[in-house]
Amino acid sequence: EELQMKPAVESIQRESEGGELEEEELQMKPAGDGFDVTPSIEQRIQAKSGSGSKMDGNTLSGMEQAFGADFGDVSIHNDSESGDISKSIGAQAFTQGKDVFFANGKYDPGSQSGQELLAHELTHVVQQTGGSKS
Repeated sequence: EELQMKPAVESIQRESEGGELEEEELQMKPAGDGFDVTPSIEQRIQAKSGSGSKMDGNTLSGMEQAFGADFGDVSIHNDSESGDISKSIGAQAFTQGKDVFFANGKYDPGSQSGQELLAHELTHVVQQTGGSKS
């Protein structure tokens, strides 16, 4: 079974260990037209959840000040596997909860376009997590 996803927002529904349905949003910045998320891609995303790196101090403080939110527990995924996952769903970057995944070469907080993409994804973090204030 494949989940059809739209470029802006889509929900992923799966059954928890207790048999209850859980719904999580997967939000992304599209690289092109439509995309599909297969169960194997969803499993790869879940396996990486929480395991990324943290933003460097300057980037973190700048984004927290701009948003008025605490991003200290946001995980940045910019390794080759995260790049492959992003590419497979046609995304420059996507967010699930406090995990932000980037296509290869797209995490570049030192550039204007990199900051804009990161800010876009952090907006989704705030939307999905309720946006805790710093």
